[in-house]
Amino acid sequence: MVPRRRHPPVRPQRRRRLGPPLYSPVDGDIVACFRRLPDDNEDGSEPAACPGTSGASNRCVAGGNHVVIRTTDGHLISLNHFRQDSIPAALCPITDTMLFDDDPKVCSLFGWNAALREGARLDNRSIAPIPVRKGEFVGRVGLSGNTNGVHLHMGVSEFTTDPAGNYCSRKSASEFREGWSQVRTPGSRPTRATGIGCRAPSCRSTAPPISCCGRTRSASGSTSCRSSRARCRRWR
Repeated sequence: MVPRRRHPPVRPQRRRRLGPPLYSPVDGDIVACFRRLPDDNEDGSEPAACPGTSGASNRCVAGGNHVVIRTTDGHLISLNHFRQDSIPAALCPITDTMLFDDDPKVCSLFGWNAALREGARLDNRSIAPIPVRKGEFVGRVGLSGNTNGVHLHMGVSEFTTDPAGNYCSRKSASEFREGWSQVRTPGSRPTRATGIGCRAPSCRSTAPPISCCGRTRSASGSTSCRSSRARCRRWR
């Protein structure tokens, strides 16, 4: 008889601190990033390395660990609050451990805002933009920067450059084809995910969806939303 192979015990992991994986929503180039900033404390307070107030030299940058992706259609997409050291070094070669709130942003164009912090820009470090593909792993949801809970903060903006080559941005409306949410109560499992996935304009309603799994209807009664059973199972 062949003896049964014993597998080493699996150590339980603290899922809250680990965070779910994040993947690039688009094809593009990473032009700015930071990955080694300390995570906030479990209660959401700032870590000992970031005790300052907003704008102070000892306050960690609000976006925490992040990547900024430049797309070919003229946008910047920022993904913020990653877990410390979860962004692959190949996508973010910056090895500094601290980036503070007073690190400058520069843009000289009227009507545009400064987009990238000087300390996070790859070009300031003689690093070429790093290609990233849609669906590629870019890190894990975390608790770094100005946040009191584990979450992802995503921003989309138009971009251009000023005569000095600094990145400038302005607000840009974003349309989402699908949206999902889960209600979390401390001490209990999350509820089943609810959401709406639409292809037709008639399905883009502000009213909450009737159902997640199966065919979701908008308030107008449209059945143009696609079936989402497999997707819902993954989000339970």
